Amino acid sequence: MEGGHSSMPQNETAIDVISQAIFRLRQKPFEAQITPPVQEFMKNLGPEMPAFQKMAFANSWLFEGMILKTYQKKPASNALVTTTMAPTIFQSGIKENVIPAQAKAVVNFRILPGTSINAIVSRVKSIIHDDRVQIKVKPFSSEASPVSSPEAAGYEMLNQTIKELFPNTLTSPSMVIAATDSRFYYTLSPNVYRFLPYKINKENINSFHGVNEKISVEEFEDAVRFYERLIRNVN
Repeated sequence: MEGGHSSMPQNETAIDVISQAIFRLRQKPFEAQITPPVQEFMKNLGPEMPAFQKMAFANSWLFEGMILKTYQKKPASNALVTTTMAPTIFQSGIKENVIPAQAKAVVNFRILPGTSINAIVSRVKSIIHDDRVQIKVKPFSSEASPVSSPEAAGYEMLNQTIKELFPNTLTSPSMVIAATDSRFYYTLSPNVYRFLPYKINKENINSFHGVNEKISVEEFEDAVRFYERLIRNVN
């Protein structure tokens, strides 16, 4: 956009345009859906739930709307049923009395299985609907990971090892919402599993990439024990 001295602003500046673009995106979140990993989670842990949840999970085709609304109430569970978008970087301006000619924003998307980067870009362009805003995909971007089978030998070995070290633990497939190096292993196997024996709860979940990010010494030791046992079981 046209920059200049802040004493003579245009009706719209680059900051106005990019701010409106972000606002439009935030006003139209992606629709929630039950993906295969979440369906497997409900199938495996549903029988262990209290009566009403057990009934809802067993009849997800009937209670889908209610289940999705429940998941969407909290950020951590919403990410399991929705392609999320979060503005994470905003750059513009160099001096308080200079109107910037450019403004840039980075929006981070976490893509549900079944969605593609091309579909995200197309939707973003459609919602923003402003040719002055250029959309670019950052090089680090990657498609949603394939869904690994809960019937494969690798999953069974994980399950066995978890039961050996944590005998009273219920196990189930689910979905990891963070990006990990596991995506580089699909050239070796169609089934790639992500597991760490850390206890995640409402007290520590917000510390991920946040203030005072940490794990306990005991859980670090549990992870070492788990991987030692897993390697021995695979041998």
